[in-house]
Amino acid sequence: MRYWSDHVAVLVPPVLPRRNSSWPGTIRRIRAAAVLGLVFTVAIAASNPTAAVAAPSRVVASAQQRGVPEFNNPFAVATDANYVWIGDSEASDVWVLNVRTGKPIWLLGTHEFHLDEPCSIADDGTDVWVANCLGNSVTEVNALNGRLVRVIDARSYGFDVPESVSSDGSDVWVLSLFGSKVTKINAKSGALVRVISGPSYQFGQSISSSAIFSDGDHVWVTDETGDSVTELNTSGGLVQVLRSSRFGFDGPLSISSNRDDVWVLNHLGNSVTELDAATGAFLRLVDAPQDGLTFGTSDGVLAVDDQHVWIGNPFLNEVDELDASNGSFIGTIQSASKFDGISSISSNGRFVWVANDVADSATEIRAAGDEYVQMVR
Repeated sequence: MRYWSDHVAVLVPPVLPRRNSSWPGTIRRIRAAAVLGLVFTVAIAASNPTAAVAAPSRVVASAQQRGVPEFNNPFAVATDANYVWIGDSEASDVWVLNVRTGKPIWLLGTHEFHLDEPCSIADDGTDVWVANCLGNSVTEVNALNGRLVRVIDARSYGFDVPESVSSDGSDVWVLSLFGSKVTKINAKSGALVRVISGPSYQFGQSISSSAIFSDGDHVWVTDETGDSVTELNTSGGLVQVLRSSRFGFDGPLSISSNRDDVWVLNHLGNSVTELDAATGAFLRLVDAPQDGLTFGTSDGVLAVDDQHVWIGNPFLNEVDELDASNGSFIGTIQSASKFDGISSISSNGRFVWVANDVADSATEIRAAGDEYVQMVR
């Protein structure tokens, strides 16, 4: 089996208002306005994808001297074989660190890269894709040298607060918070392939957090409020909508796949559902209370590699590890000194990186032996 986890940024963090921790303030206000029925209009730039013009800035002098980045509400994280990419929602920039040492390499600036509250990042090993929630745009960056490839912000792409992005190397899939739609983009050219929407897809039927993940063979979209997962084929056609009690979906939020299985974190059910990636068939429900665990207690995040399932709990400041082959519990790393306000998690199979939006930090874990390495702040 191809070593998928080396090249795919796991985790597509959903945009969700946190109950007891900080959260990108402007997006929180957007959702609150929608729930209250207030009128909110987001302007979408009616231009073509912006040509590559920017190179990454060398990290600011103080960070170079200290040897650490300066985070400001890190809310999205993605990893590949060389780097970890961490999006700051408040500063609207992206820090790029050495995935092994955590040393800062580049700083992708707000203006040069047209970043505007980056809330989701995907890395397919060739390019890094940053969803800008407030910019109604997606920034494409070369994964090897950190240079800007293009900014996609044309009205025809239909972005309406793009809250989740995933790339399988051939196509990029973007889920918008508003409009119940998914945008498919050609990963090589950045060209629009299609905008997918309609009641039959059953995603985003209400203003609720959702996430999207593509493994190259299937595309999976969660609907938190609808307690469902929608499967699309690689053309964007509807395969099926999974919604019944047998799946155990209860506020399905984060979703990821290692191409063999699909894992769904149910943040209201305090559980994880495992599906067969080939058929969508139910395999098992890992119930945290039943198994003496507490993962996923509201607003948790999830990442998967070939051997592990990693679940971040922002309220207990812990990361739980499951065996990806059978769902069995392996261990927990828990400490307020290691995590504080977990907002996103990603694994490349060797190293796991966790963004902490309360502590303005990132935590590194060595996947082998679930060993805590360091907190970078």
